[in-house]
Amino acid sequence: MTVKLRFLSNDPISLEEYVCYVENNVDPDDSESVLASAEMLHHLGSNKSLLNNFILEPAKRMTLDSQAGNQALEASLKLAETRDDRFLVRANIWKIPEERGGSLGHEKRLYSYDAPHDHNFDFLTFGFYGPGYTTDVWQYDYHSDLQTGDKVDLKYVGRDSLQSGDIMFYRKSRDVHAQYPPEDLSISINLLVKARDVATRQQFYFDVRSNTVAGMVVGPTLRRKELMDIAGALAIQDAVEPLIEIAMKYPCKRTRHAAMINAIKIAPGAKAQLERFMDTGAIA
Repeated sequence: MTVKLRFLSNDPISLEEYVCYVENNVDPDDSESVLASAEMLHHLGSNKSLLNNFILEPAKRMTLDSQAGNQALEASLKLAETRDDRFLVRANIWKIPEERGGSLGHEKRLYSYDAPHDHNFDFLTFGFYGPGYTTDVWQYDYHSDLQTGDKVDLKYVGRDSLQSGDIMFYRKSRDVHAQYPPEDLSISINLLVKARDVATRQQFYFDVRSNTVAGMVVGPTLRRKELMDIAGALAIQDAVEPLIEIAMKYPCKRTRHAAMINAIKIAPGAKAQLERFMDTGAIA
């Protein structure tokens, strides 16, 4: 299940110090190493001026921008990335969705409220400000062949909340959670970890009432599939050769499958070339 932690020390560190620590001490391919770094995220979150410049800079630009009305605070702020691009430090802004001309559904999607989902990466999250969101948590066993509509064994773990000072650790492709709006504006600080398989591991939405996969979260895998589906729909002949190459060699099974389907859709004769990959299970 998710791990919840709380530390007593309030000694703050700077964003630069935290990034340096992560670069030199955390292994992005080792979940236990990520979890062991939680106390340093706590020290970063104890720095109450952490977000000041990220808030002040847009405000200063607004004083110079005649289109200031178009400026808005995003739901997520990128604070820093490590040099190797394996870690991302981010602030998430959690607001109560408002009904403004039919925008309630959009705002719920923006903040991922009421939408059980997993992540294809480990991450730590610290309650920086406010009462924090409430979340229900489930567990499941990931496998790369999952498709929309498939049955999954979702085990309900319970309900928790990310209050100010709390740290929670979510495990990739294992923990499923649905967040609910906080009672008031809240902010969390996240460490997102990009393991080597992040680009080939799909994220999912789940229907927890029927224990099924409800859909795929937009990400690199889904975008690759959609791109190849467009090539297939438009019957782009020049796409056949690269699609066959992808179908035979790409490390992501779901991507290989999409490439195979669309290569055959454009050029039915390609099926003979790809049959041995279907037979050996390299493409499901």
